Amino acid sequence: NTAHCYLQPVMHRPNLNVVTKAMTQKVLLEGKRCTGLVYEKNGKLNEVDCGKDVILSAGGIASPQILELSGIGRPSVLQQHGIKVQHELEAVGENFRDHLLPRAKWKLKVPKISYNTRAQGIGLVGQVLKYFATGKGFLSLPSSSLGAWLKTRPELATPDIQMQFIPYSVESAEKRKLHSFPGMTIACFQLRPESLGSVHIRSDDPYEHPAIRFNFLSDPIDVRTNIDGVKMMREIVDAKPMDPYRDEEFYPGKSVSSDDEIEHFLREECETGYHPMGTCRMGRGPNAVVDDQLKVHGLEGLRVADASIFPTMPSGNTNAPCIMVGEKAADLIKNSY
Repeated sequence: NTAHCYLQPVMHRPNLNVVTKAMTQKVLLEGKRCTGLVYEKNGKLNEVDCGKDVILSAGGIASPQILELSGIGRPSVLQQHGIKVQHELEAVGENFRDHLLPRAKWKLKVPKISYNTRAQGIGLVGQVLKYFATGKGFLSLPSSSLGAWLKTRPELATPDIQMQFIPYSVESAEKRKLHSFPGMTIACFQLRPESLGSVHIRSDDPYEHPAIRFNFLSDPIDVRTNIDGVKMMREIVDAKPMDPYRDEEFYPGKSVSSDDEIEHFLREECETGYHPMGTCRMGRGPNAVVDDQLKVHGLEGLRVADASIFPTMPSGNTNAPCIMVGEKAADLIKNSY
């Protein structure tokens, strides 16, 4: 919890003012220097002046959106929505990558090993009490209880997929509703996808969500790797040591077995792993937005520090790399003044 580890211990500092329930509208430019920002709170627009650096940390989706709303980006995108071009930067919103996350689900023969059985009805009351008493149990679980980094091909130098093993199955991911029968889930994603998408504004309204184009599986290597990942999930669960526990696979099910059927399942059923990155890419040349000091190319007083600056996808979840970017950004700023 970064708020617990980094923010809460310094909330007493007189030079720190945290404004919550506010919506950033844009950053402000005077010529080629960022001088502050505008945010909305309780229906009122507030302008903040900055004498040194504005640090944009809105993430892989919102950071390019804020830059474009500020007139920083591709002229064709900005002009389409009536935004004056303040600073041309073609790479804003491009180089977008995310992890596609196929999931497979099985029924289990032994009810007590699944939280579908242990965390519903009166069992949920027990899990709540267990959490408050010990900090353990169903309510303490991360997104997965066990992870594995594996190779889909033996000749690879390093793993190319990550698996997540989850001791329950959900009927609705949106509502987090568990199935009524004992179940388990395995999820799998390709560590370094090659498919590139984009994130761009759809209007000059900060409250309108941007257009997110994932372009999942647009690169053939991504198709092959994800198909092989689904097959490996099944191989693990079909192994003999799982015989006493495994029942039937009910999603996607036995009707999805050939490569073509698995690819169709990937394209029609699978969703994001929530690791958006790359839309304010760090590097040199026309395909980059920030330099190695996290400064926006061609501007003074504006840096970006979040997953949007990743040149390519890290080999795993993005949370820890984002924390690293924050720590590095702090060092860079301290060394600049």
